[in-house]
Amino acid sequence: MNNLDYNKITANVISNLATSVGKTVLEKITKRCKDTLTKGEIDFGIAFERYLTESEKSISMAKTILYGQTPHHLYSFFECVKIKNGRKRIDTLNVNNVLSIGHKIIITGTGGIGKSMLMKHCFLNAISNTQLIPVLIELRGLNEIPKDNISIEDYIYDTLCIFGFKLEKEYFKYSLETGCYLILFDGYDEVKNSLSSKVTKEIIDFSNRYPENYVVVSSRPLEEFVGWSDFTECSSLSLNKQQALSLISKLDYDEELKQKFYKQLEEELYDKYESFASNPLLLTIMLMTFEERISIPDNKTDFYEQAFSTLFHRHDAT
Repeated sequence: MNNLDYNKITANVISNLATSVGKTVLEKITKRCKDTLTKGEIDFGIAFERYLTESEKSISMAKTILYGQTPHHLYSFFECVKIKNGRKRIDTLNVNNVLSIGHKIIITGTGGIGKSMLMKHCFLNAISNTQLIPVLIELRGLNEIPKDNISIEDYIYDTLCIFGFKLEKEYFKYSLETGCYLILFDGYDEVKNSLSSKVTKEIIDFSNRYPENYVVVSSRPLEEFVGWSDFTECSSLSLNKQQALSLISKLDYDEELKQKFYKQLEEELYDKYESFASNPLLLTIMLMTFEERISIPDNKTDFYEQAFSTLFHRHDAT
């Protein structure tokens, strides 16, 4: 992907996707609402294209602890993690592998494993590989809304409008009934405890009201997901050695230092510090620690102390 003109390719794909889905949605709606809707009234294709064009620009860029305040394109550093459903390991490189699990999915993982990056990837990949309109919803934004005013349906519509969707809410609701969306709810665990029961009810009710759409929720592992009976829960897997090395090779970083770290990671560091090196965030902190000392201590306690010190001072500086 690094060698492709990603924005140019996406512009072509967006136009095709928006036109195709827009036509399908309009045909389904006109069959159901012949007395109230005519083809001349609305153009879903144009609305979808505006939305996808603007949202792709935003979602394709991301900041990491390594790059500080400068956003980089997701695929310049992203490494796809697999997810596990029972004994089955699922490759997430193509979002259709994830969607084959079902229409209601929860993806859990520990901090730093890359859940939010995976959700961004699913959004972008859906544009190229599905006939669905992806919508990425950051659930922490609900923390700013009074509990009684929280509506997932309204929040999704507002997100679409922020990125240029120009149709009335009535038509948006019609489109929901056709099952043309992939709704990606990111960061359920970031919702305030006082709001979680309300948000849970909203998500479950929404998924039941519009069952033909795909709904994917990301979160840290929580016991309450046992009660989400219609949702299939999957867990994010850690980076294996090959993936960890691949991630390091992609990073936009001092080449000489990166090569030294890569060599040591391959020869000994991954095996010795697997709990660190198999987590994308912690692996990045490991590289930053290596930069400070040009080595990783043999003693694990010393290493953890140095890693914390590096993170603390880098955070303080930014």
